[in-house]
Amino acid sequence: MVSGHPHRRSFAGAASRSCEECLLRRLKDITRMRIRFTVLDSRMVKRLFVAINPPADVARRLAELDPGIDGLRWATADRLHVTLCFLGNVAEDAHGRLVEALAAIACEPFPLRVKRCGCFAKHGGLVLWAGLDDPSDALPLLHRKVARAVRAAGLDP
Repeated sequence: MVSGHPHRRSFAGAASRSCEECLLRRLKDITRMRIRFTVLDSRMVKRLFVAINPPADVARRLAELDPGIDGLRWATADRLHVTLCFLGNVAEDAHGRLVEALAAIACEPFPLRVKRCGCFAKHGGLVLWAGLDDPSDALPLLHRKVARAVRAAGLDP
């Protein structure tokens, strides 16, 4: 989170109305991220992130909140996620090590609730974000496990 960002506001109260209007006009769907191949230093790389997906019923309900405004691209249920670690461009030769290290992580399901939301500017548009409440404190533990696995694969989390 970047504090003091001009577009980052809570969606509660009149002070956020201008941000909501801006969001509805300019929101770009960040969950449309696709794995892209790029040539970098003569190696194939993928732009990667590690994320968890919400349960299907929750994702479906969130996707149904689409206000149907022209020019607004809303995420489909299959694209909703909680990013745990953004890795950026990762060389193809590291993919196997990364998948193996991440596959070794054990984690029981845990509850999360949307606590607050807001938006911030990115690439000429706005991105909607949701702050989560984690009553079990499992999310920080999972984040640390992911960071250790990423480092074990020889990458920087």
